[in-house]
Amino acid sequence: MAFYAMAFMGMTPFGSLLAGSFGGMIGVRDTVMAGGILCIIGALLFAKDIHAAKKMIPAFKKEMTPEIETGIESSEEITDSL
Repeated sequence: MAFYAMAFMGMTPFGSLLAGSFGGMIGVRDTVMAGGILCIIGALLFAKDIHAAKKMIPAFKKEMTPEIETGIESSEEITDSL
């Protein structure tokens, strides 16, 4: 049962314990603010590397089935229109 829960919930229980510990030490408001700042930093790091990931897509397309390739092409069209 523990493996099943870990497969679907991931590291959420450990993050909750960590957030609770920080909440007790530095306060709830500062803990939530620190979590938000970390999420923004993570999003910025991801956004910085997204162009490198897009360059790798053509190499993966050669190994995919036509259905998957069609889905990727349609998602690229949507992303390019934004």
